[in-house]
Amino acid sequence: MTDYTELKRLAGSIHGSGSTMQMLARWREFEHACEPKLILALIAENERLNVMTATTMGVGSGEGSLFVHGDYDSIKAAQAIVIERDQLKAECEALRKDAERYRWLRDSDYAGKILRDMGARYRADSDQRIDAAMGKGGQP
Repeated sequence: MTDYTELKRLAGSIHGSGSTMQMLARWREFEHACEPKLILALIAENERLNVMTATTMGVGSGEGSLFVHGDYDSIKAAQAIVIERDQLKAECEALRKDAERYRWLRDSDYAGKILRDMGARYRADSDQRIDAAMGKGGQP
């Protein structure tokens, strides 16, 4: 990286106080410092830094095509979040299926005798009785 301290100083002084002639002199000094070679170096450095720090990348399992734009660490963090989200979705779906099986069994005539043996008089009592049995180490 080149030191641009003098160029910064000149650019910052252009609109300073003083007469029109002083301002024009500052402009000429700034223009003189802006050699094409320097401008091309600034452009090249800017492009190099943009490539290093800005990347667009697809993340996730491919569902929904999520694209993230940022530096490498940001993209890796986004990937980790998307992977965790996908794992949580799968876990949630498995829990949903378990809950559906439980509700089917609880509401079926097959479970009626067992639930009555546990003290449930009505289906509404079933969840409380099951929870109580589980809390006491009851076996399925």
